[in-house]
Amino acid sequence: MFLLTENSVHHCHLQEWAKHRGSYDEQAPPNWPKLKSNFRSVISKSNDFEETKDYHVLKKQTGNYKVYRLLSPSEVKGSLL
Repeated sequence: MFLLTENSVHHCHLQEWAKHRGSYDEQAPPNWPKLKSNFRSVISKSNDFEETKDYHVLKKQTGNYKVYRLLSPSEVKGSLL
């Protein structure tokens, strides 16, 4: 099992996103599962990201992941019409 720790580079995007959203408390110890859950929720609801299902690895006991693509501003505007 992979655990996110304070020394892990994999947690940086979760922490920075929480800071950007104003929901990160510098005084409290990080709650990595909550940060990860919040970030995944935002990605799945956002118009700025698109799942690239061709690259997903799912239904394995370990090592599952999903791949998302950040859309360009013109692609985001086109999808809103």
